[in-house]
Amino acid sequence: SLEVTNIGKTVESLDRGQFSNAAETLFEAERVHTFGMGVSALLAELAAYTLLQVGVSASCLSTAFSSPREQLVGVGADDVVVVFSLPPYSRQSRASLRDAADLGVSTVAVSDRLTSPAAGLARWALAVKSDNMMFTNAVAAVTVLINALATEIAASHREEALAALSQINRVLSEDEDLVPSRR
Repeated sequence: SLEVTNIGKTVESLDRGQFSNAAETLFEAERVHTFGMGVSALLAELAAYTLLQVGVSASCLSTAFSSPREQLVGVGADDVVVVFSLPPYSRQSRASLRDAADLGVSTVAVSDRLTSPAAGLARWALAVKSDNMMFTNAVAAVTVLINALATEIAASHREEALAALSQINRVLSEDEDLVPSRR
């Protein structure tokens, strides 16, 4: 299938140095802010959730109540901004990367090619294949990349990842105790 081909081509062509540097940058960040428009917004949400699972403080910038650029006002120098940018490329994604760079914040772009507008603006750029027979982008290779980044972080920083997992399990257990049983 095309999704399997996308995953294979992404794995084959991935720059291991960029990948390792991006993973370490994410781990070292005080906070990670993810962003995307369209289907990339869903991927940004998934990335924030997945990073949180391995102990990286992460949240997704939203377009629901204010612009992502407005939300970047509170970003600190030790934070990282990750932008997911698949065709059609959004002005908001490029502007977010430029604003983050102006603030001295490290940036990572995940895009369909290293020559995309977002990739050219980011400190670290990771290319994923998103070819699809429909008019939208296929996302399987992107989700594999997100999982691979989290796995790299967990493998390199095992104790921190295990501590985060333990804390998440404790919180989930406490939340279950708050839900009334249905008998």
